[in-house]
Amino acid sequence: MAPDRKVRFKAGIPAVVHYRGRDYPCTANDLSRTGVMLVGGIPWPADETVSFRLEAPSGDLQAELSGRVARVSEHEDNSSTALALEFDSITQEERLRLESILQRLIERNPPGPLSHINPGSPAREIRNALGLIPVPLRTTIAIRSLSSSEREILLHEVHPLVLDSLARNPHLRESELLALLDNIHLMSRTLEQIAASQRWKDKPDVLLEIICHVRTPLPLAEQMVQLLPLPALRLLNRRPNLHTVIRNKLRHMLL
Repeated sequence: MAPDRKVRFKAGIPAVVHYRGRDYPCTANDLSRTGVMLVGGIPWPADETVSFRLEAPSGDLQAELSGRVARVSEHEDNSSTALALEFDSITQEERLRLESILQRLIERNPPGPLSHINPGSPAREIRNALGLIPVPLRTTIAIRSLSSSEREILLHEVHPLVLDSLARNPHLRESELLALLDNIHLMSRTLEQIAASQRWKDKPDVLLEIICHVRTPLPLAEQMVQLLPLPALRLLNRRPNLHTVIRNKLRHMLL
């Protein structure tokens, strides 16, 4: 089975960047037929293209490749560099070696149930594709997923139990949670769990969205208002369709 161009693998395989006469060991993540993310002690490149070597999981196959620099940033742990490269023009031999490494990854770790869904597809198309996957499997993916692209797909969910699992994913970013809080299919208990989490209690933007969500119980919304700093209270006061009780509370707090 040939790897699909859209499938990206959390490869975690050894790589070496060749840059200006020196080699920099690193790790290849998010590997596909169109590009790779290299993470490690890599210098910020000033060149347009960068050469590197990939090693198959078994260690018995290597591929010397090069790619155009698409993005450079600090990795999430702030202790290494993340270098995104795109394979704009590689030789046929290089392509064959890349295909061989991708095939090894498929044999070791078959594509997940969401791998056929493009996060950039129309929302209705994503929801229809999700609906073909059993709910228990979707809930498992939602709470365990390490992949931001998978979580982006699951933000289109309409099943409350899947959304509840996604809200409890320890890898969920604040930006993803804010998008999740825009989903009208959340259960009240999910909103209560988010509000009780130590991760989010000092995040005014999160508290604002909880207060304004249509399924947030009024007592919880009143409690959250008390936690907002003055600038956030002013922002909240500009929101339309606030509950009358919340609006009256704000009026007294902003006097």
